[in-house]
Amino acid sequence: MIIRPSDLRWGHWRKILFLSAFWTAAAVFIVTYEAVLTDFTATPGGGVYSFKTTLMFTVAVALPASFALSLFEIAFFSRVFRKKPFGIVLLSKTAVYLACIFLSNSIVLLLVYSSELRVGVMQTATWEQYAENSILSGMMLLRMIYWGFCVLLALFIVQVSQKFGDNVLLNFMTGKYHRPRVEHRIFMLMDLKSSTSYAETLGHIRYSQLIQDCFFDLTDIATKYRAMIYQYVGDEVVLTWEMKSGVRDDNCVQAFFAYDAVLRSRRNYYFERYGLVPEFKAALNAGAVTAAEVGEVKKELAYHGDVLNTAARIQQKCNEFGCRLLVAEAMHEYIHSLKRFSSSLVGDIVLKGKTRSVKIYAVSEAMV
Repeated sequence: MIIRPSDLRWGHWRKILFLSAFWTAAAVFIVTYEAVLTDFTATPGGGVYSFKTTLMFTVAVALPASFALSLFEIAFFSRVFRKKPFGIVLLSKTAVYLACIFLSNSIVLLLVYSSELRVGVMQTATWEQYAENSILSGMMLLRMIYWGFCVLLALFIVQVSQKFGDNVLLNFMTGKYHRPRVEHRIFMLMDLKSSTSYAETLGHIRYSQLIQDCFFDLTDIATKYRAMIYQYVGDEVVLTWEMKSGVRDDNCVQAFFAYDAVLRSRRNYYFERYGLVPEFKAALNAGAVTAAEVGEVKKELAYHGDVLNTAARIQQKCNEFGCRLLVAEAMHEYIHSLKRFSSSLVGDIVLKGKTRSVKIYAVSEAMV
């Protein structure tokens, strides 16, 4: 359930750093805003006010608290709610984080009042000022409304970014793909084996639940091996990598076998719930594609090019050759020398809709 520190990838750390920076900046903003409204002279505690001291206490508490909450969110909390509806996730997380922020805010105020009154934090005078100027004055309620908005906004950005895929939301905002551009990418098309018979046996609802479970199990694999989930098409999923990240450490090939290992490790769960253990077949291809924003009502990032068409045709050959993973010649040159995988040429084939033949290789894990 919990992501171990060793399993945290750059995608996880990027979200952690964003949430930490966002919430710390929100704390600094509200303290500065309240100081500006009072010309940096008013003192809620009745003592000697120091904006510098207040800001120091705010950062000292907000920074580690924000980092701890962000780490908790990405490593644990997001996994607890990963199968829950979007609205419930936002409201539940906001309620929990508001309670934590209330505690952090109270700590800051107690430190500030203690400094202003020049007495200990646990002294009665400090707590009386805290109750009178924060709790009873309604100021804390206003702060919680402000923090509720900040928490909702930050979590909404993270959830939407996760829905679109890493960097896709940012690319939309910056207009990176407003005009079509050529990129060199790796694509893997994975399809559930025996999907037709499974659908007939399970029925529509249970079959859809099976697909949901399979693709949930794929999420961590995609993150670990730096893949972007490009599309879900029925019982098929399309993964894509930038050339550099896909080739590095054999990520694009390792992802397939790692996913297969995850499904096998959960064979008891799948067999008890569905009476089967799912297996996927896949095809890998690489080359130049055109990337562009398409649509207006439902805008999305689309890739166009022969690379995808060829990969789809190759994937259809998996059953014919009895292979789980087939690789096009353009992709094979990047993996044929790797010791952890073995490959063999299955044919120089003219694919459907093509005029020129394509060499296709079967790739499997090397026997140790």
